[in-house]
Amino acid sequence: WNEQSTGNVCMFIPLNSTPAYFIGENRIANDGSIVKSFSRNNVLCITFSPEVDKTDIYYLQHILTTDVYFTRIRTLDATHNPEDAFSSSVGNESIQYDIPFECFLDGRSEMKDAYWMLLVLFSQRLGCFTPSVKRGLWNFLAEKVNSVPIGKTNVEGLDHSAVNPMYAMTYALTQCLHIVNYWSNAKHIFDVAFNSFMNVSNGSKDLAYSDLLDITRIASSERNKFNEYKVLSVTITPSRFIYHPPMLVQGSRLYNNFGSDAFVIVSFRDEKQQRLHGEELFLYVHNCIENGIKLGGRDFLFLSASSSQLREQKAIFINADFLTRKFELKDCNLALRRMRETIVDPKRTGELLPTKYLSCLSLFCTGCIPTLEVQDHDIYYTHDIVTIGESLQSPTMLTDGSGKIALSIATSIARDYLYLVHVPSAFQIRLQGIKGVVTVVDDSDPDLRGRKLLIRASMKKFDMGNVNDNKLCIVDYSRWLQPSLNREIITLLTSISNSDFDPKNYIYHLQERELKRCYQVFIDINKSMDSLALEVNPFTLEQLRNLQKNNLMDNPLFISLLKLHYNISIKKLVDKTSIPFQEGALLMGIADPLGLLKENEVYVSINRNENIPIGYPFQSDNWCTQRKYDVANQDVAIWRNPCLYPGDVRTVRAVQNEKYSKWKNVVIFPTQGSRNLPLECSGGDLDGDFFYVVWDRKLVPPLKCINAPSNYASFEITGTKKISNKQTVFDNSELCDYIRDIYSNNVLAKIATCHLALSDIQEDGACDPIAIKLSEAQSYAVDYPKTGVLPKIPEV
Repeated sequence: WNEQSTGNVCMFIPLNSTPAYFIGENRIANDGSIVKSFSRNNVLCITFSPEVDKTDIYYLQHILTTDVYFTRIRTLDATHNPEDAFSSSVGNESIQYDIPFECFLDGRSEMKDAYWMLLVLFSQRLGCFTPSVKRGLWNFLAEKVNSVPIGKTNVEGLDHSAVNPMYAMTYALTQCLHIVNYWSNAKHIFDVAFNSFMNVSNGSKDLAYSDLLDITRIASSERNKFNEYKVLSVTITPSRFIYHPPMLVQGSRLYNNFGSDAFVIVSFRDEKQQRLHGEELFLYVHNCIENGIKLGGRDFLFLSASSSQLREQKAIFINADFLTRKFELKDCNLALRRMRETIVDPKRTGELLPTKYLSCLSLFCTGCIPTLEVQDHDIYYTHDIVTIGESLQSPTMLTDGSGKIALSIATSIARDYLYLVHVPSAFQIRLQGIKGVVTVVDDSDPDLRGRKLLIRASMKKFDMGNVNDNKLCIVDYSRWLQPSLNREIITLLTSISNSDFDPKNYIYHLQERELKRCYQVFIDINKSMDSLALEVNPFTLEQLRNLQKNNLMDNPLFISLLKLHYNISIKKLVDKTSIPFQEGALLMGIADPLGLLKENEVYVSINRNENIPIGYPFQSDNWCTQRKYDVANQDVAIWRNPCLYPGDVRTVRAVQNEKYSKWKNVVIFPTQGSRNLPLECSGGDLDGDFFYVVWDRKLVPPLKCINAPSNYASFEITGTKKISNKQTVFDNSELCDYIRDIYSNNVLAKIATCHLALSDIQEDGACDPIAIKLSEAQSYAVDYPKTGVLPKIPEV
């Protein structure tokens, strides 16, 4: 760009991430002002005076590429303050825009959304936002804020005659996120989108009213009819904060009791948006956990993180102002402590390890569907059934995480809350401090003792504080899921093969059949409908079947749906070697409700059409009279992911018994004998685990090929580091070290990759001694967020 007035030449370079800064040959990594300047701006402008040779400038223009600036930095003390998004530095002077943050921090959710979307637009480096462009957008928004009539901003009051300008601003900023690039006119794009939205009230056709309702669907922090909440999220790197648009997530007990407006999901990443690696980068995570963060002018403190979030380097933060108002305390750290005591009662729960304490907090944050209220007098508490016989092994619980529920209450849950025609055979639940699976039984079942629920000791994880929440929450329910092979199970099956059992050629056949099915969806309408039946709900499928007479293969929308299905199927096949097959199922495991199954026996009955959404005539007696597809009187293979140890694949006998015919789409494990079959399958239990059940004879190993199971119950809590300090309540200063250790020692992917590579190289495959040690390390790694025990990876 030639400046005509001065003759200077300006070169603009897009910055996709913060570049490294050098003075001479020395790299400067601790200059806060330099790094903050780069983190605030996503375009670097280099100005050359007229005396510079133009040939050198053009040469520099061609050798500089964007990839040069994809550089990790080591700056740990220069985390970008979100409020700096509206400031700029000129020389040694700092220019602050006149931004009344307080007008966006009041009780009106729409204002917070518009302000948040502005931060999203600036932080994601999508456009060339110079100080003047930022100031122009801000002044425009500030003007519209003052024009919104107070009390007229609720979603219910929105109609064709009165469109909320705050929604229009949110919509316009969302359009900017989709359209803006480095050199586009963001102000013009915003104006066009804003006017299109506002013209709805004047009968304009610029924007469909259904689009307007889609925008307002996430405008409220209250739960909608789909049990969804609007949740904010942000990614934090060592140099900046990257804001993300509000998203809808499934409701949890945390959101049901406290709303979602006070919470934000935080992801910790490096400058390339990859997972963090290296001890230095984890220091800033330690600081965020211990001292909190500031987002959009509001202070947030670390609240909790589930096991999966810890593995993904994520966490839930809570607004400090919300805490101080909620508990009427000035000290936000003391208020945070009260918040945790509200969830986990310190007196009744007792002392816990920090990892167990985080696990208890995370149970309150699990996504679930609230249903009926259950009082304590409706619950019968009892002990677990344990293994007997072998003196060399400690007894293990055969009913670990498994209880019962009365058919009457299960029918109400299925019909009124899950909108299902048939009653599932089991539900995965959360109730106060209880976690597990309850099997549906008749109200007259003697184990219920006239109550609604049977809860065993293994299901109770902690005692809840003074949160008045007695609702039975449903996390999942039993249903048929499509089974598929993956790299891990293919490795195990080929490693234990012999002359009598060699599944390699058959697996190749299944792979070729899947490839053929993928392309046949474009030429055979029946194949298309069969494939989509696994992807879409029954109502959509029925509508597609009704349209078959109109030659769907000529419909562009239908073809695009088939292309999406094809791309997803091929990606799964290439990335994960996911090969689906027919004679099998992925089923929820439950304990034997009648106690009749013997050791090494299971019961399996399949009905793929059982869980039909409401809309068809509901018949309560249909629970016992559905179409049967029993897997009986034959050997079946059972395994559970992840499975690396050769003994994780078990061959058992599927039996037939009419007394079990009402339980569908579950695998029923025995509750007698000396063997714990779920535990033998990769250390599984019955609190919600799904198991692969296969009756394809070419994939079921004979008993002589089956290796002895690993004794998962005997794994002692040992390792390179053992946590011993137990407390009733933990502060963030006491949790930050453990969270940082968990973030920095996530080796699941490393172990799985090493195991796969070693199994491919060694003649014995997964039976190689080093591969077996890797499988043991995997067991520790899976439970590391709960136990705090580091896995010891053998040298390969």
